[in-house]
This record gives sequence, structure tokens and C-alpha cells, in this order.
Amino acid sequence: MFLLRIAVVALWVALVGLAQNPPVEQRGVAVQRAAAGGGNARYYALIIGINRCQRLLPLGTAVADAEAVAALLREQYGFQVQLLLDGNTTRANILDAINLDRRSLGADDSLLIYYAGHGHFDRDADRAYWLPADAAPDSTSNWISADDLTAGPERCRRGMCCSWPIAVTRAV
Repeated sequence: MFLLRIAVVALWVALVGLAQNPPVEQRGVAVQRAAAGGGNARYYALIIGINRCQRLLPLGTAVADAEAVAALLREQYGFQVQLLLDGNTTRANILDAINLDRRSLGADDSLLIYYAGHGHFDRDADRAYWLPADAAPDSTSNWISADDLTAGPERCRRGMCCSWPIAVTRAV
């Protein structure tokens, strides 16, 4: 099984880079840090970290990674963060949190979703899945399909589109 990290890897690199480096001038284009919370825009983050699943081997760093991302977004970028960890990370709780966040977004608001935990990539079906705390390795009934989370514009609400890069790495 693979460890699936659905994360905004580019955002993580950009946030860390912006936190450590002041704005620079590159090829005549000024690169500046956008201020979270400016204007009417609000910035939300749903951060999910799962070390312990009911029927899967435990992971060692998913919760710590999620907590670190949550702290960075909250403290340095002004995000309003909802953190779901271990026991609160059932399929129903994760989907409820995503749907609630989507419904409460204003036209200028942004939602970032970070997932650290077990995942599975089905090569035959070319589909990736999150495996929440109540997932079983031999039954897809509680798995969350990445395709459902990255649906096209018909699932977007108030100008917010859902599209997150997927990085798949082997479990260590």
C-alpha cells in the first residue's frame, strides 16, 4: 500500500520560502507576499492528520506534519484553521467538514485542504484514495476518492474550484 499525501506541495514550498525570504525582483517582475485576510477575503484551512486507523498500521508523522502546517498557516498567514486528527477523522467527519467549509465560503474566500495519512493508488482504475481512520484495507466503503474531491467546475461554489495536486510516495 502507498502512503498518499494530498497536499499543496507547491504551497508548502512557497509558504516556507516566503517566510524565510523577503520579496525579490526577478526579470522585471516584483514578487510580493500576499497578505492573508486583506480586503474582504478570508482564508480557511482544513488540516487532516491520521496516524492511527482502526484497521491499518499506524503512521509516525502524519499528525505532527498536520499540526506543523496548521501552526504555520494560522500564525504566519492568518488562516482560520480547522484541525482533524486521528479519532475525529472518519469518512463522515472529513466529508462533513469539507462540505461545511465549501458552503460557508464567500466569493473572495479561499479554502486550503491538507491531508496527511494513509492512501491508496489503484493503478488498474487510475484512481487515488484517502484512507480515513475508519477505512479497511480490503473494503472501499469508507475510502474517499480523490476524484470526488477534485471535481470539475460543476462542483465549485461561489468561484471556488477544487483542485489539489496529488503526490504519492511509498510508505517507509
